[in-house]
Amino acid sequence: MLVSLFAIMSMAVSAGIIEYSTGDGFTYKLDTEAKTAELARYNGSATEVSISESVTYEGVMYSVTSLGEDCFADCSSLTSINIPSSVTSL
Repeated sequence: MLVSLFAIMSMAVSAGIIEYSTGDGFTYKLDTEAKTAELARYNGSATEVSISESVTYEGVMYSVTSLGEDCFADCSSLTSINIPSSVTSL
């Protein structure tokens, strides 16, 4: 049982998900193994938003491939969202 628990904990740690917030209101979940990013939330006040194709964290570039559930939930002022072609999952 203890060995199984250790194996599960190792998988969670090795998945390497980091939460990263930019200075412009975007928060991403970065997958350090796949080098991909999910837009977790936007909490800015802009009416028009353009999502970047990639984000760089500690010198490593992550391709933005998905938008998280409710990532724009608190953005009542948004009227336009530009989504790059790198995003394959909504």
